[in-house]
Amino acid sequence: MKRRDLGMAVIGAAAGVAGCSQPVTSLLVPDANAANVTVPNDAAMVEAVGLAQVQVNTVVRLYLQPRQKGYWRASVFGPSGAVEYDKTKLDDESVLQAKVLTTQKASIALIGGNGLKYVAVDFN
Repeated sequence: MKRRDLGMAVIGAAAGVAGCSQPVTSLLVPDANAANVTVPNDAAMVEAVGLAQVQVNTVVRLYLQPRQKGYWRASVFGPSGAVEYDKTKLDDESVLQAKVLTTQKASIALIGGNGLKYVAVDFN
């Protein structure tokens, strides 16, 4: 996977999870007036982020909103040890920092404080 592709995937996920803040809305829809955009707190803006041909030791970071301590949880699906995430960063900083450990397929689901699944990251 090219760095540019990985960067675009992360930017897209961050933009969606951020709930289209004013700067993001201006980038995505240039004529949009962000002051008139209402996004419910439990709205899922991104259903999934798929990363194809990810190499071992690739690190992915998703910056999540809201940035509340302890708001986010993560569940890893796939072979044990295929991918790991930094629980401390997720709990304290609302940042999903995941590292790919093998070439086996794995997924991470993020669950918000309201119990709704917001985004899944698939590592192929």
